[in-house]
Amino acid sequence: MAKGEIVLGCLAPHPPHVVYAENPEQNEAFSEGGWETLRWGYNRLARKLKTIDYDAMVIFTPHWQTYIGTHFLGLPAFKSKSVDPVFPNIFRFNYDIAVDVDLAEKMCEVAGESGIITKMMRNPDFRIDYGTITSCHMLNPEWDEPPLWPVMAPSLAGFFSACMPHIFDWVPRPWGWVLPAPFLVLVLLSPLLYFAPKPAGGRIELVLGANVAMLLALIPQLFLFVWFIIVILSWIFQSMYVWRHNYPPFRIGTWLGLGAVSGLFIGDLFAHFVL
Repeated sequence: MAKGEIVLGCLAPHPPHVVYAENPEQNEAFSEGGWETLRWGYNRLARKLKTIDYDAMVIFTPHWQTYIGTHFLGLPAFKSKSVDPVFPNIFRFNYDIAVDVDLAEKMCEVAGESGIITKMMRNPDFRIDYGTITSCHMLNPEWDEPPLWPVMAPSLAGFFSACMPHIFDWVPRPWGWVLPAPFLVLVLLSPLLYFAPKPAGGRIELVLGANVAMLLALIPQLFLFVWFIIVILSWIFQSMYVWRHNYPPFRIGTWLGLGAVSGLFIGDLFAHFVL
């Protein structure tokens, strides 16, 4: 293994209340906020990490269910549910942690040579403690894989709504424009976003953000013919990064609204040239 270096170190308080207050979708419990000062500290550290070139984070936690020696995770991934024994009502976290096994084995070896009692933990059913989960999540809260529903649901709703005037003659076309009626359908469907998965779901701001974005995405099309291209490209670009960040519900709503109107434009083009 090539030699590396420590580029940053810190002491990180890690009560499960911090994750509980963040409302990540992995945690089954839901809160109305709190612990802002500590959360802001984690957020500041997370932003700093984005400016540093590093390969792995080493979390040294005192909360493992072990009593002798220092243990290192020895499998490529650990995936399960961690329920805090002291605060089960606020921390029931469905975790999925990737492990750099080569680094862990080397650390275990070097620590053992220094006289520390060490062991590799290779039990796939081992429950990761809340200290590890809290620190890992707060320093890297992004979704590791893009969720499908924020991309597919709004765009498909817009696509099929735009096809309606081309399929059914009774759909009104105000001013000879086919998009107002399908757009109204999207507005009427937008309250369903309130029932979207947490953490953004259950917030009226999500619905408001979607409607604001839909209006701003559609109205300029009346005056600028190529506007639809800008909207679609903007939505595609945002779909590459928005899901990676812990944005507030209103901001996520604007992304969803852009997706709905992008689907509207794409559906209209499809219906015009194909149907």
